[in-house]
Amino acid sequence: MVIRNYVIMLYGFFERVYFLYRRKWIDEETWKQWAAFLELFSLHPVFKEVHQSSGEMWDKPFVDYVASLLNRKT
Repeated sequence: MVIRNYVIMLYGFFERVYFLYRRKWIDEETWKQWAAFLELFSLHPVFKEVHQSSGEMWDKPFVDYVASLLNRKT
């Protein structure tokens, strides 16, 4: 349960970073660095479970982005 809570917290953090990128508050190069970290983080099995069980809580463009990441891995 503790790990799941941390994953939810980080999911929300990444959602915020993605939002800033979409609003052009952070540049492409900075986003690429965050995106690389998100891609590694998405390999954790709890990450996929959090994504599937709480998708309606988050910003849809971010959820779609994460879904595309997860789909590439399957």
